Amino acid sequence: MVIVPYILRDFINDLDLSLPVLDISNDGTNTTITLSNIYHARKGIIYDIDGTDYMVISINRANNTVIVGGVIPSAVTATIQTPFFDHDTPYGENNKLGQIPNAADKLPLIYLLEILRETRFNTPDAIVDTEADIRLFFLDQANVSDWMVQDYYTNVIEGQRNLLEYFIDQLKLSGLIGEYTQDTIYNWKRFGVYQTSAGSTNSLFDEELSGVEWRVSLPILKNLNCG
Repeated sequence: MVIVPYILRDFINDLDLSLPVLDISNDGTNTTITLSNIYHARKGIIYDIDGTDYMVISINRANNTVIVGGVIPSAVTATIQTPFFDHDTPYGENNKLGQIPNAADKLPLIYLLEILRETRFNTPDAIVDTEADIRLFFLDQANVSDWMVQDYYTNVIEGQRNLLEYFIDQLKLSGLIGEYTQDTIYNWKRFGVYQTSAGSTNSLFDEELSGVEWRVSLPILKNLNCG
């Protein structure tokens, strides 16, 4: 039996987000490392560098560099914090997030929107078990009070888009899915915020979030073991 949220959960938890350190230097207080990709890095996120956790102070996405607190004389491998994954209705997810006071314990977040519609293929020769209409959000914290439009892109959207592209590339290589012909990506400056017909602004979540959304009819191949 194919259970789509379990497949995505396990795939995300198993994503290899470790990379070799290409260059390293320090100023006696902080350390700058260069990688081939910094994925969804941002200030405050954690990198595991050769088995020790370090908090990011700043990043330069154009150069794929991150600055972490502390002096690291040398390093071989850096692994960025894996996003949390969850699936629920907006109401249920908002309640869950509200019960976790520390942002570091719930963000960044990859959120699968429920209710999930699945089409099943029952012919004996079908290689696709299920085609699921996916709405998957890659989200992180935003500063609604202070940010201008470009700040959302620089601080969240660019990083989450970077992570999404890596996620899609790895999913295509995984053997879990078949081919699909099109998908759609939305940039959410303020996630879940929309205008009503009366002109007032409402939000799906109490959290101030930004990020990107991936919509796709995802063909899940047969013979998967999930649970």
